[in-house]
Amino acid sequence: MAPPAVRRDRARLSGGAPEFDLSRPNAARICNVLLDGKDNFESDRSAAHDLLHWAPEMRALAKAGRDFLGRAVRHLTDGPEIGQFLDLGTGMPIHCNVHDMAAQSHPSPRVVYVDNDTVAVTHARALLDNGTTTVAIEGDLRDPTRILEDPQVAAILDFERPVAVLMTSVLHFVADADRPGESVRTFLEALAPGSALVISHACRDHAAPEALAGVEAVYEATTTPLTARTRDEIAALFDGWELGPRGPVDIAYWPLSTERRPRPAMTLYGGVAHLRPWAARS
Repeated sequence: MAPPAVRRDRARLSGGAPEFDLSRPNAARICNVLLDGKDNFESDRSAAHDLLHWAPEMRALAKAGRDFLGRAVRHLTDGPEIGQFLDLGTGMPIHCNVHDMAAQSHPSPRVVYVDNDTVAVTHARALLDNGTTTVAIEGDLRDPTRILEDPQVAAILDFERPVAVLMTSVLHFVADADRPGESVRTFLEALAPGSALVISHACRDHAAPEALAGVEAVYEATTTPLTARTRDEIAALFDGWELGPRGPVDIAYWPLSTERRPRPAMTLYGGVAHLRPWAARS
């Protein structure tokens, strides 16, 4: 069932969806390289090599991001309330995807996979989309209304019941000019109480300036430039959600958040938040 009301104003898109150009690297496929996947191209492998030159921890960071996603999904499905997932910025399919993770704790999870990269969506449709409980669509989280009104989304997700919106390692590919906070708020307004938000986001607070500049330069040459943000800026993305007293944490330590390791050039901060009953559809 589609949400009863979503905002009609479209999020401003500064660049539109990425062009279909295999000679130009893409963040979804670079991540696939870092996770030792096979669905990537020479341009992506070259970009991943350059990333590792500037920040050797990027491979471990990609794995930490997937591990966090798995822990978050299993955490949300441990209770009876959440069995529906809207996965924004899915990336290239790899072993154990969201519906696999959720099925470990929930008897019948329903998942919509969304990405704005044509190659990623093509792979997701071939490998993940069964047309009944999982579907893969092309969409851009900078245009949330279009995603929420997509008939394929409405066929899978019932927005009268709790839904978990997953934004893992994707909002740092949304520029400030495209107002990522407004996109998050649009999804909030469409969700039922008890829904959840999962975010992981590149944090610049502890990054060595030279290394961060090198990483940003690599992504600047891709279809998806990187905007690493401060912990406070990441916290602002959770406005309207109940995140907890610690706020965003280093996702490698979620949910315990001991955070005792030396700080690498790049870290991912985020968390799992729940929708306050009085915040929904305000």
